[in-house]
Amino acid sequence: MPPNISFDQQTGPRQVINRTKLMEGKIEKRSTRSSVERISAALRSLNEVNYYLDRNDEEQIPNVEESSDDETISKVEETSVSFTCLGFNRNESEILPVKLKSQVMQKSRSLFFLGAPRVSPLPSEPTLSMEEPARAVSFGVDVGRQIRHQAEAPVFDRDLREIMEPHLKVARIKRENSRTAIDFDIDASIASAVGVPYTSLRVERPFLYDDHTHPIHRTLADALGVDGLSLLHKHEIQDKRLLLAPLLDKSRRLPFHESYDNFVTSFCIPLLHSIAMQNNNFQTTSSNASSKIVYRYQAFPCINVVRPGERASSPHCDTADGHSIGFLNFHVPLTPTHGTNALYTESHPGREDWHPLRSSARGLGYMFDGARCLHFTLENMTDQTRVSLDFRIAIYREDDSNSRGDVNGGLCCRDMVEDQYSRAGPGYYDEALIDIGEGPYAIPGSNVARKGGRGADRLFDPDERVGFPFNM
Repeated sequence: MPPNISFDQQTGPRQVINRTKLMEGKIEKRSTRSSVERISAALRSLNEVNYYLDRNDEEQIPNVEESSDDETISKVEETSVSFTCLGFNRNESEILPVKLKSQVMQKSRSLFFLGAPRVSPLPSEPTLSMEEPARAVSFGVDVGRQIRHQAEAPVFDRDLREIMEPHLKVARIKRENSRTAIDFDIDASIASAVGVPYTSLRVERPFLYDDHTHPIHRTLADALGVDGLSLLHKHEIQDKRLLLAPLLDKSRRLPFHESYDNFVTSFCIPLLHSIAMQNNNFQTTSSNASSKIVYRYQAFPCINVVRPGERASSPHCDTADGHSIGFLNFHVPLTPTHGTNALYTESHPGREDWHPLRSSARGLGYMFDGARCLHFTLENMTDQTRVSLDFRIAIYREDDSNSRGDVNGGLCCRDMVEDQYSRAGPGYYDEALIDIGEGPYAIPGSNVARKGGRGADRLFDPDERVGFPFNM
C-alpha cells in the first residue's frame, strides 16, 4: 500500500513515514500522531506535489512505493472525493493513502486542484465553484494549532508568519496569475496603480450607517425565523442547511432582499459617489464623455454564517476567484466581530499587515480593496456566531466610447467590469445610474436610478454564484 508523505520544512515532502493499511474497508492506524496533525501533514504534502506537477518537474515529486492494487486505490479515491477531494475522511478524521506518483501524472488533477498554486492563466469559461475547502481546513488547522486555539485576535509574529507562509505563497501566485491574465496594461508591482481603476477609492475605510433606516439584520432574522443572529449556534436546528432553508422561499426572502437592495442603492452607492466626487474620479479629458455614471453591484449578497468552532478561509483575493479588478468590497457585520470570528485583511496589496475588521455593534461596515488585497478568516474560537454580508460594487461610465477606458486611477471601462460571474449569465449583478450632469448641488442619493426600474419584480433571484443559500 502507498505510504503517507510528510512535509519537512527543510527538504520538502521526501521522507516516507507512518504507513496506513486498508483492510476490509477500514483503516488500520499505525501512528501515534493526532488526527489533526496527520490531516495537516497530508494536505501540505498534496500542495507540494501539485506545485511540482504544475512546474512539470517530475524529478522533484517525492518518490513513493508503487502499488498494483488498482481496485484498492479506486476505493480510496472514491472515499476521499466524497468530502474534500484531498485525501481524508471528515467523519473519522483519518488520512487516506495518497495517490501514487505514476497515477498522479496520468489521471486528472481534479483531486488536487483545490490546494495548488496555479501558474497557468485563469480559465476562459466561467467557474461557479470558487471555494477551496480543503486548503482552508489546512490553513485553519495550522494557524489554530500555532495560536493554541485562542479566541482573541492573534499576534502575527515571526513564528505565526512562518506557519502561514506556505498558504500565503499559494495566494500570491494565484493573485499574480489573475493580474497577468487581465487584458490591460499593468505594472509589474502589485502595489502599483498602473492599470488599476480609482485607486483613491481603494483605501480601506470604515463607515457608519443607521441600522433603523436599514434594518438588514432584522429582515434577515425574520426570514430565518430567529430572534437574534449572534446566537444561531444555540438554535434548536443545528443543521445549517435546514437553518438557512427559509431563504429558498421567495416570499420569506423578499423583505430581506428589498432591504439589502435599498441599503446598497440609497446608502452605499451615494457614499461611494460622494467620495469619488471629492477625489475628482469623474474628471475626463474626453469631450464626448457621458455624464451618466453606472454602479454595478452584487444583486444579492454573500451571507456568511460562521458559528463557534466553524471554518477558516485560506488567504485569497477576489481577482483570483474570477472577479473583476474593478470591484470594491463591502463587508457589513450584522453581529459583533472580534478575535478569531472576524475577517482579516491587509491594508494595501502586498503589505501583509494583517488586522481584523472589528465591529462591536450593528451600524458599522468596511470598504476595502478585496480585489487585490489578500484576506482570510480563522477558525471561530469565540462563543458568538458571526453573520456578515459581503458584496461588491464597480464604477464605469455609460456609453464609454473608449473601450480601454482611463483606468490608471480613473473609472473602469465597460470591458473591465466583465468577469466570470457576469459572463455566466444575468442575475449576479444589478446596476444603478447617477447622472452627474444634473448639477453640482444635487443631493447624493436623490438621483440614483435603478437601471432595471423599481419594485420587487425587478430583483434577481439569487443562485449558486453567491453560495446561495448555504454560503457557510
